[in-house]
Amino acid sequence: MKLFFLKLTSIILLLIIIVAGCEKDEPLETDPAKIILGKWEMIKIGNYPKMESIINPSGFKEYLPDSILKIYEYKSGNYTIRKYWIDSILHEGVLSQGEIDFTMTYTFYFPDYNTLEIESYNMPSIFNNEVYKRIK
Repeated sequence: MKLFFLKLTSIILLLIIIVAGCEKDEPLETDPAKIILGKWEMIKIGNYPKMESIINPSGFKEYLPDSILKIYEYKSGNYTIRKYWIDSILHEGVLSQGEIDFTMTYTFYFPDYNTLEIESYNMPSIFNNEVYKRIK
């Protein structure tokens, strides 16, 4: 009888560990317009598969819910404001006197909730790929 309770206790303990280990801290959001919200700092740049890590990022991008993109530069402490929108691609419109002068477009991918990968879509660039991490 003691052997039965020992096996039963072991199985219950194993099940508790498995269930606790499967719990995710990340939200299961799949809408890119919601996942992109927040502050993002570039951690890699290059042309796949050759990517260079960025040791000291120069700033961050903050995507706000009202389609405003704030780009902050650490050195100067200044923000640049852009408009952004997402359909099948990510669009970032550069503003000049309240009007959008041109739009940069990117394909985007979220490998996980805290990583954003973008690739230049229809513009010539020295570096076509950027990887960002979410910051608090």
